[in-house]
Amino acid sequence: MGVDWSRIMPKQPMDGLKEIVNVAALERYKWIIHRVRSYGMKVIPTLFHHSLPPWARAYGGWKLERTIGYFMDFTRVVVGSVSNVVDYWVTFNAPHVFCLLTYCADAWPGGHPDALELMGLLSSTTPVGWLNRMIQFKEKSSKVEDKNVRVTLLLSPIQMASDILIYQFDFVPVDEDPKQPLELTREMAERDNYLYRGRKWMKMGGKGGTICKRPVPLIPPAGVQVMFLSASLSKISKSPLSDQSRINLRDPKDTIAT
Repeated sequence: MGVDWSRIMPKQPMDGLKEIVNVAALERYKWIIHRVRSYGMKVIPTLFHHSLPPWARAYGGWKLERTIGYFMDFTRVVVGSVSNVVDYWVTFNAPHVFCLLTYCADAWPGGHPDALELMGLLSSTTPVGWLNRMIQFKEKSSKVEDKNVRVTLLLSPIQMASDILIYQFDFVPVDEDPKQPLELTREMAERDNYLYRGRKWMKMGGKGGTICKRPVPLIPPAGVQVMFLSASLSKISKSPLSDQSRINLRDPKDTIAT
């Protein structure tokens, strides 16, 4: 589960944290965590996704060092509030993606103001059948009854597509697993280009050309996946196996050596 930085710290802490921390939001997260644990499940919160509070985005975000201090404040508040009921922590979700998008593609967190508009456009033009065939949707929806299938399972690929297409990338680094969502992204781009820049559109008096580039998947020959230490053919995930499957941050040197 993700913990929303903007929700915990809705304002920039200019004069300390006491006045700006959203205590009600912390209590809500506590309730969710206790609810999850009541079903016998482990809790693994993620502290950072590829996003920023609006106030941090306004002054420059991660490009300025002060953001590190603010993120540390946010982390201390959250960990201090719920650490006794959390099993594992994920600091950065998909850190390799963060590095590629920021330092390589200059797409820094905070989002693009037009991304939500593009997501709305893609939502109105993408057939449901395209989304139903996604592996992630099939796997997760098969585990629950039809009436309990969440809309977010269908919207997730559209959100991913809008985040990619808004920056007009030529190439997108992926491994084999995310290749299907990227292929869907390419299909969405082609469909919208046809609907709003194709022949039919021009016959109605519209301007020709393209709205979105169709990015090409870039699959590096090595190093694209991090595997479990104890199962070299299994890609590492958030699902905790034994301690032998990984190196923990607090492992002593002797444990790491063995």
